[in-house]
Amino acid sequence: MKIVFKILALILLSMTIVSCELLDPKGWAELKREKDMLGSEYNGNITENSRPHCLVDRNGRMKECRTVPYKDRRLINCSSKYDIRGKICEYADY
Repeated sequence: MKIVFKILALILLSMTIVSCELLDPKGWAELKREKDMLGSEYNGNITENSRPHCLVDRNGRMKECRTVPYKDRRLINCSSKYDIRGKICEYADY
């Protein structure tokens, strides 16, 4: 009987942790903001971004995105176009 209670407690704890993350409105709002900034479109099995060049802050959050690369910014990372989020090139201020 003790094992059943331990399993139920573990299931309850895991569901509580997962549900807090899934129902977090700030997280979903941030995701929607980034998707809108990128101009993401899902075509079949890949995601295409109309504005893949993004300037990010120190925390990794996107500040702005545009269609042409930044010339006066430092390139941090550029993902593949086959990535789940599509091709995204991240830049930072010097």
